[in-house]
Amino acid sequence: MKKSLLVIIVSLFLAVFLVGQVYGWNIEYVIEPNHEATEIIPLTPSSSVIGNVSATESILFYVDSPSGNIVYCSNETTFTPFSFTASEVGNYTLHIINVYRTENVVATLSYSKNLVVTLYSTITMTFNTETTTTTNMIVKPTTSFDWFGFLSALAIFSTIGSFVVGVIKTIKKLVEWLRWKKKYGKPQTPSPYVIMQS
Repeated sequence: MKKSLLVIIVSLFLAVFLVGQVYGWNIEYVIEPNHEATEIIPLTPSSSVIGNVSATESILFYVDSPSGNIVYCSNETTFTPFSFTASEVGNYTLHIINVYRTENVVATLSYSKNLVVTLYSTITMTFNTETTTTTNMIVKPTTSFDWFGFLSALAIFSTIGSFVVGVIKTIKKLVEWLRWKKKYGKPQTPSPYVIMQS
């Protein structure tokens, strides 16, 4: 009983640590002719975004910063990978525009981001010389807990744990049987034959 409980506890801990979290987004848009779809991503300086855009027909894709500067641009594309690093704090806007077609276009935007948070910043002034020191930390965005992944991992680990416990019990019984047979020269179980006395 104690060993089974230990296997269950170890399985739970392993399941918690081995279930991966996904820090990405995958969004599908249906864009009418001469319309656009936008995705707004709040970023801090030095935060980065990496992803790709795919579409059933040619589209215009660009990213602009909070101040309106174009960070990335791709014209007449059906697939384009992109990445950029934020230079200012604020909302970066990803634009997917259907300007080249007269029918609807289905576009898929996939991206992930790493946020950088400034922990502290110091400025020291000496004789017209400015020295700046900044410490940054990458922060993964929070996402909802993956219950399906957790339960799947739990089921796998409990199956493996049950199998291992069963194998160990079988091996123990085999060892006990071999010891008995070696000691007494016959199996431990009684013979099914009964001698009849008259």
